[in-house]
Amino acid sequence: MRRSRNGLSLTIGSSGGPLNSAITILIFIVAPLIATGYFWMQTQDFLSTAEFAEGEVVSYHEYTSDGTRMYSPIVEFTLPDGNKLQFTSNFGSSSQSYQIGEKVEVVYRIDDPESARISSIMNLYGFVIFSGAFALAGMVFQLVAKAHRNKITSDA
Repeated sequence: MRRSRNGLSLTIGSSGGPLNSAITILIFIVAPLIATGYFWMQTQDFLSTAEFAEGEVVSYHEYTSDGTRMYSPIVEFTLPDGNKLQFTSNFGSSSQSYQIGEKVEVVYRIDDPESARISSIMNLYGFVIFSGAFALAGMVFQLVAKAHRNKITSDA
């Protein structure tokens, strides 16, 4: 599809030829697939040497993101040596996902207890899910664009 703005021609999507199609595939499919693989491997590496412990949600870190109030749980857990450690979850949401005092499973590296995370799908695999979904959306976009190009070609 071509659109003109201020006399300049801009090609959108993969209808601009093979180079534009290759760049679109690289940006919207290949890069997210590489990111998905990287995040998957990082998570698997983390889990291969991780320890598990019971933690407790002690409070929330509140912040604003794009005008929306967000909450990230602050969790406390006890290390095998008896020391207590607190961490703030990397993932926040617009609602408080846990009750204060709620028990959660914590996963951490014994040699790096500061690496602790709540043992949940989003905390462990969130980046894998997001980058994989982005790659999937890129593939669907490419298939729809190709079908559209083929329909235009066959109608001509």
